[in-house]
Amino acid sequence: MLNLYYPLIHGCSLCSQRICERDRSSMAGAFCYQISASTVLIRSRQNGRLCSQSRCMPMMKTGKPCNYEVLSFRKMHEHQPSIDRGYIRVSDIHTLYYEIFGNPVGKPAVFLHGGPGAGCVSRHAGFFDPTYYKVVLLDQRGCGKSTPLGCLEENTTWDLVDDLEKLRRHLRINKWLVMGGSWGVTLALAYGQAYPDAISGFILRGVCMLRQEEIDWFYKQGVNSLFPFAWNELLSVLQPSEHANIIPAFYTRLTSSDPECRMQAARAWLKWEMSLSFLQVSKAVQCWDGKQYSFHSLEEKHDIKIHDATSMKDNSKQKSLDVKTAKVNEIVAPKMTPQIAQARLECHYFLNAGFLKKDQLLKGVPNIRHIPCVIVHGRYDFVCPVKNAFDLHQAWPEAKLSIVMDAGHSMYEKGITQQLLSATDQLRSTLTE
Repeated sequence: MLNLYYPLIHGCSLCSQRICERDRSSMAGAFCYQISASTVLIRSRQNGRLCSQSRCMPMMKTGKPCNYEVLSFRKMHEHQPSIDRGYIRVSDIHTLYYEIFGNPVGKPAVFLHGGPGAGCVSRHAGFFDPTYYKVVLLDQRGCGKSTPLGCLEENTTWDLVDDLEKLRRHLRINKWLVMGGSWGVTLALAYGQAYPDAISGFILRGVCMLRQEEIDWFYKQGVNSLFPFAWNELLSVLQPSEHANIIPAFYTRLTSSDPECRMQAARAWLKWEMSLSFLQVSKAVQCWDGKQYSFHSLEEKHDIKIHDATSMKDNSKQKSLDVKTAKVNEIVAPKMTPQIAQARLECHYFLNAGFLKKDQLLKGVPNIRHIPCVIVHGRYDFVCPVKNAFDLHQAWPEAKLSIVMDAGHSMYEKGITQQLLSATDQLRSTLTE
């Protein structure tokens, strides 16, 4: 099944009937064309009313009127402090940190963070109903509170796969629902194909399978054509002779013994990634003032100038990456930082094509096609293009694919968040112990 979720502003675009007249401000969401064998559903916002079935015809030319139902926007679930936390030693080198949220006797679920190396935060548990799920969050090798931070030794996809199985057994969980996003999809698929009997269901957001074409799209030739200013800034830390093959060049810097070199490379690497993670729509024009590119707002009287000339970001996101130049040596030396660790881990995995064979995860789908799965992907995901989700769904037609038409890569874009919340609810009836 394929779901396409479109933005809805003032009413049904098919029959032009007004919806949510009392609360148009709450309608910053989506209606969908849910394509199945014979039906197309178009859903409105909260406080909406049914549009006339006789007038509202599906754009897919099915020849039948569509049904229309209310779809309210929901916030992420609020969780109490974790009910358990701890460390598990998974090798002579690595120790993993984990936390558990929700219902101690609920249906088990595990959240696999992206990156590699992004780490988990308690907010990730908010995609799951705490009265129903027992949610396990963990920091994969080399990141977050797992130790040693930034360590690349004994750090491959298959090490992480085995870690998940060790943690599942440690927690005495029979089967668990696996939710992964971006790199977390790669790990979820690898884990599921290695241990299918341990999985009760999948929720996969922002499909990434680390095929060479995906790596090249992001770091060689592809999305750079859409974001030339941000790409130029990424290249600015490299020598011109390194521009044709940037991953090895960044790897050299991120593993350098020079702390300032490592930090400079890490900031550029992560800034490029964050620049493309959100679908931003702003009323501004980009201009060259003779010295630099800057944004001139069409709504405000003053100019908005930012270093990244591709998007306006949430300040909270930027703060996590901003490091004052005067304090670089103080912050970086002598220890590893989370920013450097994430950039190192990502570069390490991408340089090695995820430690996967060509199309390995697609070819392994037959091993897991019997497991319930929901795939959620933003139509304007520039990090992991929507073709990734299409390719996976072609190999896995039993999975439910939802394309959010007004969203990019981030799990926190409104439409993506709604679909992830819906997915955890929808899979309740299919989960087995």
